[in-house]
This record gives sequence, C-alpha cells and structure tokens, in this order.
Amino acid sequence: MDYRPARNSYMHRQRIKARHTARRSSDDFCETYGYSALDSVAPFESEEIVLGRRLGSGSFSVVYDIQHINLRPDQLDVYPKDLVHKREAIAKAINNGNQRFVIKCLKEEVEESDDDSVFLDAAKDIMHEAEMLAVLSHPNIIKLHGIIASRHDAFLGGSSAFFIILERLESTLNVNIDTWASQKNFFAPSRPLKSLGNSLSSSSKAVDKIEKTDKPNLADGGRYLDNRLQVCASLAGAMEYLHSQDVIFRDLKPNNVGFDKEGNVKLFDFGLSKFMPRDVDCYTDVFEMSGAGTPRYTAAEVIFYEPYNLKADVYTFSVILWEMMSLKTPFAKYKYRNEFDKAISRGETLDISRKWPLPIQNIIRRSLSRDISERPTMGEISIVLNTCVSKGVTECETDSSMSTASASASSFPPKLSAKRFFAFRKFSSSWGSNTSKTAATQDTAFEDLLEEVQELSVSRIEEG
Repeated sequence: MDYRPARNSYMHRQRIKARHTARRSSDDFCETYGYSALDSVAPFESEEIVLGRRLGSGSFSVVYDIQHINLRPDQLDVYPKDLVHKREAIAKAINNGNQRFVIKCLKEEVEESDDDSVFLDAAKDIMHEAEMLAVLSHPNIIKLHGIIASRHDAFLGGSSAFFIILERLESTLNVNIDTWASQKNFFAPSRPLKSLGNSLSSSSKAVDKIEKTDKPNLADGGRYLDNRLQVCASLAGAMEYLHSQDVIFRDLKPNNVGFDKEGNVKLFDFGLSKFMPRDVDCYTDVFEMSGAGTPRYTAAEVIFYEPYNLKADVYTFSVILWEMMSLKTPFAKYKYRNEFDKAISRGETLDISRKWPLPIQNIIRRSLSRDISERPTMGEISIVLNTCVSKGVTECETDSSMSTASASASSFPPKLSAKRFFAFRKFSSSWGSNTSKTAATQDTAFEDLLEEVQELSVSRIEEG
C-alpha cells in the first residue's frame, strides 16, 4: 500500500498507463451511470493507516486488516465537513475497537508480470469496483467506507498504492459449505431421541414431532436446511437488487459471498460487474459482452461467447443454490476449462434430488435450462426462497402455490404400504427401549427412515 519508486523507465510508463486506464474506467462509469459517487466516500492518505495482518488474497488483489488510523490534523481544512465527519467516524470506530475494516489493494507483483495487460486490467477492475460500490446500497452487499485520497494518481506509486476501505468479513461461503458438509447433521431434533421415538405411533406423527432447534448465526448454522435457505434468500435479495439497478454481477460464486460478524450475508468483489443498457428489457433482450466468471458456475451462453443477459446470473445463482442444498461441489469431476466446455456441449447438467422441497426443485430446474427464456427472474426466485423460509421446509415441500405439482401434493405424508407402515411403528415403539443402540446409530436410522417417508411423498406427488 506504500508508494514505491519505479525501478526503471518501463515500470514508470506502466504506472502512467495504469493511471490512465483507471481514470478511463471512472469516465466510462460516469458516462453510463451519470456521475461518480466517490466524491461522497471518505478519503484517506496511505500514511494515516496502520495495517494489521494479511487476511486473504485473490488473483490480483490482497486484503489487510486495519489496525489503527492516525488522522492528520492538517487535513481538517482540506476536505468538506461531511467528509471530515466520515473520516473521524471511521477512525473512531476502528481505534475504539467498535468496528473492523479492511484495506483492499492490488498485489505488488501485479506490475511485475510479463504480461503488460495484467496490471492495466487489474487497475481497471479495482477502480470499477470502487465506483460500483459507491452507488450501491443493500444490506447484503459489502459497503465501501473509504478510498485513497489521490484516487487514480495513486497508481503512479505502484500497483499496491491504490486502495479502498471495506467492512470486514469473518468468513466466506465456500469455506462454510465445506464445514457444514463435514457436520452431516441436517435434522438435529431438539428433544432426546428416546422421548421423540416413544411419541411416534403412526406415520403421520413422524414429521409432526420433529422440532427444529433455535437457529444460530447463519454463518455457523448451515447444517440446518432452513438456515441454508435463509442464506440463499439473502443472496437472492442482493442479486434481485442488482438486477433492479440494471447491474449484472457476472462472477457469482461461493468465494465471493461472505458473512460479517453477525452472520449477515455480504456479496463482494464487483470487479467484473457491469451496467446493462438502459430502456430495454435485460431479462429478454441479449447483448454482446465479454466472457466472464468461473466455468464451474458459468452459464453456457457465456462460456461459448454467445450474446447473453441478466439470466446468466440466474443460472449461476441456481448452481450455488444446488450446492447449498446438496453441500457438494457442482461438476466436481471437472477441473479445467476445456473439460467444462465439453460437458456443457454434451448437455450435462446437475442432478436434482427428489428429497428437496418441490418449489426448490422446480426453481433450480428452470434456472439451469439451456434456454434462457425458460429461466425465472431473480424476483421470482426470491419469492420462492422467502416463502420457503417463512413457512419452513416441511410446509414448503408441498406448497401448491409454488410448484407445478397437482392438488394432491397437499397430502403429506403419503399412505404407506401395510408392510412399511408396521415396520415404521415397530421401529418407533422399540426405539426408546432398545438400549443396545447408541444415540448416533438411532439418529442415523431415524434420518434414513424419515428420508424414505419424504421420498415416498414426492413420488406420490409426481404420480399425481
């Protein structure tokens, strides 16, 4: 983040180009949006900020914790009063330990790349991200709190001299998914299994007697399906907001979704985001745009450089929704770009479990369609997810207003065959008395049987 003198004339020329590229990025943004909101963002000098430890990095950028801010007293008359107050508020919050912030800047080695375009592209992206975050305001989108005072001119000091200040996130979705998957506990009844088992005397009580435990912080409670759906609903809300602002994100993936210390979902890394053309329907009209995103989560039309629109984000979101439901890596057997190209060309798609709530199955299936006209909008997805969250997973499973199932879908659980019914009664009545089984064995056995009941329900619904 410090100013570094150029070692040679070539490096100096690259820095001048980077400054020009960053300024042009801001000019393009202002031409599209109408103005730059960075004038309302608190400016800071690099020497005012004391960095803490390095928290993480991406392909071109790095993030550091801010340990302390020492405001220069001679800057009081330099900035307007509103910016002076913002500077003081951020410094006070950090210095008193009330709130944590981070610095995001480019890696120093970016300008040392043999590829001349790396530094210029990185400068363009981080400048664009700053401009974009300055105009966006949503509780599930990371907030921009500060920027280097010299802005574009900072690149003359090197790739790492330009920085933005963001709220600190405590974890990311990709890390949390791995943690939740390792827990392998999706039911977790709140009462002891013995007392729960004794109360099950018929197949209809099997579902009615399951009680959810209190929901913990969303970042920690992902082993509960309801909590994972809440995460997805929050993320869908952020994406719906972006689309309402004619913004396509283009790089949605678990690595770009974080959680703050309260567990709130935060979408971040807007370097590839883009404004769509105004006065057109960006859900139906398609446009020539560059390819962007991570192949594992990218829609076919983007991978094959075809015209696309906001529905590309819809596809990407549905892959994440699938991953949140299954706690598995999508297209796990593929690693390289050419492998994804071949798989998508073959029409390969993700398997949708019949054990998932029907509205979730339907929305994922539609969103994964190769035909972009078949995909829903993010608004439609938000409605489905928020309804499932508010009603709970069990009621959501057979909500005929959210699925294409017939009216018979409301009958849950289904009538079991006599053989299955008596097996279920025998299991539930002997559950508490069989002391030879461990709690873990009982838990697993009950979950297996419950999943069988749910699968039978889905089968009956699909048969109509």
